[in-house]
Amino acid sequence: MHLLFISCIVLPAAVSAQTAAEIIKKNIAAKGGEEKLRGIQSITRKGVITLVSSKMTFPVTSVRQRPNLLRSETLFQNKKMIDGYDGTTAWAISPMLGGKGEKAVKMPAGDAQALIEEAQFDHPFLRPDDYEITLVGSDSYLGEDVFVLKLSRSKVNFDYYFINSETWLEMKKVSTRVIKGKTIETTSRYKDYKNVNGILVAHRTESRGVQRSQFEITSIVFNKKYSSAYFAMPSN
Repeated sequence: MHLLFISCIVLPAAVSAQTAAEIIKKNIAAKGGEEKLRGIQSITRKGVITLVSSKMTFPVTSVRQRPNLLRSETLFQNKKMIDGYDGTTAWAISPMLGGKGEKAVKMPAGDAQALIEEAQFDHPFLRPDDYEITLVGSDSYLGEDVFVLKLSRSKVNFDYYFINSETWLEMKKVSTRVIKGKTIETTSRYKDYKNVNGILVAHRTESRGVQRSQFEITSIVFNKKYSSAYFAMPSN
């Protein structure tokens, strides 16, 4: 769905009975509840990324830990590519960023912006005061009735969340980011929700942006403890 169409959604009388705050509350409850979600201190995910066009697959291990730490390792052509954020610096070990061997380099601004956003540990719905969140209207997606919420990160960066009106889980997100003056739109579809220690987690994400990809989780572990050094940029 293009954002032009989204902006034209009209709120019918039945939808206006719901508010953005009520929908967010139901979404949080459906995923396991605020107490359980805030009780998670770290998330370790292992899975496989598939590039749709080439059908190439890459094993990935991603670790996120409070407050906003992230490290992701991808095996690409028998070489380990690493992205990291220690709360201050976004860095990478990657031939595509000019690194040689195990040399770590600071990320370019555009890539850093995306990684820092990904490192934010709590879902935006758990931080509603940080954003402007509005109920745009209702729609139908894959035969399901959904509510559409708009989350504004800035005047030019925003997300549209499509929330199932029965399960209250996210089915889709359409994101717009302006990076170096260029507008990039990415659509993410969330599928195959599974219960992990009382928390519902989408185990498959299909994305269409600069390229089409699919990420499928093979294992997920909560609350494994990592040292801060694990996320820090190596000194080379």
